[in-house]
Amino acid sequence: RKSKRQERRQWEDRVLELAQKGAVMAALQYLEETTQDVTPREKFFTFNSVMKQCVQSSDVDGAKACLQSMLDSGIEVPLSGYKQVLQLQVSTGDTESAQHILDLAISNGVV
Repeated sequence: RKSKRQERRQWEDRVLELAQKGAVMAALQYLEETTQDVTPREKFFTFNSVMKQCVQSSDVDGAKACLQSMLDSGIEVPLSGYKQVLQLQVSTGDTESAQHILDLAISNGVV
């Protein structure tokens, strides 16, 4: 029988594997469906890993979806999380929705 730690590790590996394949939406859905036994801290770090994967692959939509999923899950996203998405948006010319992310940051009190 697997320990809780092994189960969580396997869960995290699965989420990251999906994200690395570019299936960010599937990774986020899996993350949201399987987080009942996961601490908020573990959840945050796993979401953060997905976010980093999006940034590395210049996946603006994935990064925005990841940020929104974090917020929907009740995770307090630090300013650095919003910054990652904003920098990616600016670098890819997605300035229109950058305003939305900035508004989100302001409404959540991180700016």
